Amino acid sequence: RNFLYIEDLVDLYATIVEAPHRAVGEVFCTGPANGLSIRDLAALCAQVTEWTGDSITWHTLPPRSGEVFYLNSRAEKAQRVLGWAPRVALVDGLRWTVQARAVSQ
Repeated sequence: RNFLYIEDLVDLYATIVEAPHRAVGEVFCTGPANGLSIRDLAALCAQVTEWTGDSITWHTLPPRSGEVFYLNSRAEKAQRVLGWAPRVALVDGLRWTVQARAVSQ
């Protein structure tokens, strides 16, 4: 999977709103090229939150019918056509999300 920080997505929408003629009839893949496994994402979340609990128990349920095991996208077309590219690194987005959550509690 890969993950896009919400502010990057909002920035993409704003880019399209400012010049809609460039996006008419187009389909854009918006993900940054930061693909990683859910296992690796869990490890990164543990690192960012400084979680030291027990490890996650994997494979406790059977695979779902039709499950897609590999998804990764790139924003090359959005960069070429719109001049837009994601700017926030995954680890930064996770840190900001954790910080925002801590402040809101």
